[in-house]
Amino acid sequence: MLFVTTKEDPGNYLYQVAVPSGGTVEFNLLNGKYLIEAVSKDGCFAKTQLKVEQNTKAKGFSINLEKENAP
Repeated sequence: MLFVTTKEDPGNYLYQVAVPSGGTVEFNLLNGKYLIEAVSKDGCFAKTQLKVEQNTKAKGFSINLEKENAP
């Protein structure tokens, strides 16, 4: 699953979408700062930040999921 939230309100999901391994997804965002998180069924996790400014053209990015070690 891929989740997109604003940095100011990370509990409010703007997008939540299932993406297969190696898949792609497209979404539109207004100007602002966002958190993008991905979680797999196997417990792998990744997070990145994205800043959208006025006149920003389409951006691409990849997220590589890694298994978190249990404490």
